[in-house]
Amino acid sequence: MHSNATTIIIIVSLMNVLLSLNLRKLNPEANFGLLYATPTVIVALDLLFKLVGLLVSVTIFPAAMVLSILLASLLLIFFPKSA
Repeated sequence: MHSNATTIIIIVSLMNVLLSLNLRKLNPEANFGLLYATPTVIVALDLLFKLVGLLVSVTIFPAAMVLSILLASLLLIFFPKSA
């Protein structure tokens, strides 16, 4: 169950990134809200936190995935939304 939920979280994050990139290419003038205004480096850090959490949770500390998702969420909440 743990690995299934983790996989779903990472896949949803990746799909959001791909959707954002595709929508921006199709209509650069459209405003898609705060998710799409998040800088690419922050989105990359979000995914990096989740992947590191997955690796640590599988090998050393099972609760690492929960902590990594919390840290990634805090990063997205408190970082300024500017492109």
